[in-house]
Amino acid sequence: MQYRCKVTVSLRYAELISVLPTRVSVLAWPLHQSKKSVTSPAVTNKKGNEASGSQPIPSRLSYAEDALRTMSLPEGFTST
Repeated sequence: MQYRCKVTVSLRYAELISVLPTRVSVLAWPLHQSKKSVTSPAVTNKKGNEASGSQPIPSRLSYAEDALRTMSLPEGFTST
């Protein structure tokens, strides 16, 4: 099953010369789909109607965070 989503990646480094990030965050927000879509992940209220004004809740992608923690910064982006 596929869902459209917005992904935000945040990498923080302790120092400019660091090659491994010290803090990593990867979040994914579901994008709103048309009301015609049967598999829409939209939030519904108790009556089964789509909740108006509801904000999508991001999902944390811990497997992606773990992978990024072990990846060094590419040499092309390091300062000399």
